[in-house]
Amino acid sequence: MKGNHHYHPDDAWHIIRAIPYMRVANYPVRILKQMDAAGLAYRKFLSQYPTVRCEPLDFFYECKRGIMALDKQLLSDLLFTASWREANCGVWLALLAPKLEYKELLERMLPNQPHAESSLTLALAAIDGHVLPEREKEFAYLSNVRSMLDEIPDFSVPLRTALTSEQMPWYELERTAICETLKKDGLQGAQVLMRKGLFGYYRKDYRTWLRDGAAPYIADTHGNIKAKFKTRWKFW
Repeated sequence: MKGNHHYHPDDAWHIIRAIPYMRVANYPVRILKQMDAAGLAYRKFLSQYPTVRCEPLDFFYECKRGIMALDKQLLSDLLFTASWREANCGVWLALLAPKLEYKELLERMLPNQPHAESSLTLALAAIDGHVLPEREKEFAYLSNVRSMLDEIPDFSVPLRTALTSEQMPWYELERTAICETLKKDGLQGAQVLMRKGLFGYYRKDYRTWLRDGAAPYIADTHGNIKAKFKTRWKFW
């Protein structure tokens, strides 16, 4: 971990896992050109999502989901708290949905992310609105793709917030309790605790959390904690 997360890392990864991180970093114009061709061929289906899903437009759907989830906090997570894979995907999403509030984050990446230099340069130019004569064709593809993405109906993409500093001690206590129960009562006893509290909430995979209603965490009484206090975290 390179920094403090704003969102649960597993949720952030799920949002960008279908993006080809190397290709969008090093060959963004090639990807934009391919998207432009696919979008033109099947454009009538874009506005029918999600009732109608057209397989050649699958990458459009994945990018739209990333755009709908993206904000300054998520972009910061992708750029600075994970690996270059997440960073490349963060730059790509910022390229497709450029906002002035992203500029400072992207500029901080320039010395540290050589793999995404091409897409970074393009994203920063899109934010500034400066279309250099030699890049007119690139921006034409980008403009077309962004217009097509706008035709896909907006939809909500909730994410779980990351553990706060106040929650971390309780999470550590729950984890310790589960380990001790596993030693004492075996897997069956430990599994009961693994479904409760902060540990149970953040242990769920993203799809399960969505299927269960994407509810925010509601603190309980931590009655599942029976282990002795064995954590370096302080919460007083």
